[in-house]
Amino acid sequence: MRVHQFRPTPSSRKAVSHLIYESDRQLFDWFFTEPDLIIEKLIDYGLYPGPDRIILASRGPQVIGALAYELEGAEGWIY
Repeated sequence: MRVHQFRPTPSSRKAVSHLIYESDRQLFDWFFTEPDLIIEKLIDYGLYPGPDRIILASRGPQVIGALAYELEGAEGWIY
């Protein structure tokens, strides 16, 4: 397993979007209808922490986990 900084390529954005979606399907089904576009929707709503605040865990080319975090006392989310 490799832990590395998120680089927002189309494939990594899709992988992280799906991990976020899988963390709470019912909530995201209510807010969003397309799991591939969750990051774009979070950007639209001003809730995207930015690629410098997302760390990925990968096994080969497959993203298997993501950690999104904020600084200054805000919360972090593990997907």
